[in-house]
Amino acid sequence: MEAVNLRVLLVDDEPDLLKQGKIFLKMENEELEVETTTFGEEAYQMVKNEDFDAIISDYILPDMDGIEILEKLREEGDDVTFIIFTGRDSEEMEKKSLESGADKFLKKGRSPKTLYKKIAEEITASTE
Repeated sequence: MEAVNLRVLLVDDEPDLLKQGKIFLKMENEELEVETTTFGEEAYQMVKNEDFDAIISDYILPDMDGIEILEKLREEGDDVTFIIFTGRDSEEMEKKSLESGADKFLKKGRSPKTLYKKIAEEITASTE
């Protein structure tokens, strides 16, 4: 039986974090096919035009924040797995993310291996 790849969109305004995320996610689960972008509007358009199994988005982006992307998708009935992934440690931000329909709110800052292992597990569990 052929493995089914899961398409993931990783959105962050720091290109180095996108590179790191792509590498670590692939190391954790070789079935993850990871696309990246640094802009919220581009991420939104990509999701509108392509099928993704999960989106991992930074909260703060140059043109729109991760919550705005999430809210637009949810308003349109898109229930794609959505993880807000941020360096900001704010209960208010976490509450807003979850109230807006995020599946998870994860904080950056842990060891990359631990963090991306958790993200890969969340993606796999949410798409089963």
